[in-house]
Parts: sequence; structure tokens; C-alpha cells
Amino acid sequence: MPKFVLAYHGHPDVNTREEGAKMMAAWKAWMAGLGTAALDPGLAVGPSKTVLSDGAVAEGGGANPLSGYTVIEAKDMDAAIELVRGCPHLSGSGTIEVAPDLELDMSGAGALPWFAASKSVSERPLPGFLVPDCRETSNDPIW
Repeated sequence: MPKFVLAYHGHPDVNTREEGAKMMAAWKAWMAGLGTAALDPGLAVGPSKTVLSDGAVAEGGGANPLSGYTVIEAKDMDAAIELVRGCPHLSGSGTIEVAPDLELDMSGAGALPWFAASKSVSERPLPGFLVPDCRETSNDPIW
């Protein structure tokens, strides 16, 4: 079955610890609802930098910086989009880019991906979202 990368951009509407807890509960429920379609639940990413073709480095990750990713499998692009429609990341300014796997061998010398097939989805970390302006005085995320 074809694989798709879900590239998360922006962030959901989360302004308090309570909203963050509700968001994470909704996220976990959505992820669990994907069942075996979730091949790699991915990870959330923080502020990024972009390395340009001339080697220069730009701050901020560009016009629409990545905030995380997930890898799923679905029958086709339409089925992948249907799986994405219920994702709580789509609240607020969150968007999700859906891109098909081109099925190129990118492993090099037989290397296994970090999320080896023997590792179940429940053992992998769930992605969350970093919302810096919602932090307390500590550096703990709000969820």
C-alpha cells in the first residue's frame, strides 16, 4: 500500500495548559484511530534554520516552517486526505501537507530506518507541538 508523509505546518490553537492537555488528548485519540495506517507517528520539531544552495543559513525555516511529520499508508491520495481531515492539528493556523512516497531506495548499504518495523507504533513517541508563547516560567511545554 502506498505511503504518505504528513508534513505539519503552523500550530493548533493552544493558549493555556488546559487547552494543551485537551489538544494532546485529541491528538492521541486521532493517532490511535489511524490504527495500522500510522507507520511512523513522527515527531514535532522546534524552530528551524534553512541551509540554502549557496551554503548560507536562514533563520526561521522559511515562509511556512515545518512543525512536525507523520508517515501513514493509504490506498491512494484521496484516502490519505480523508485520514488527515480529522487531525486536531488543523485547528487554528495548522495545515497538513500530504505527499506520496516516491518509493526510491534511500536506505544506502542496506541500513534500516530508525523506526525499525519490529518497533510497534505504541512504543514510538507521539508528536506534540511546541507553542513557545504558551510556556510558563519553566521550559516545560504546556501539555
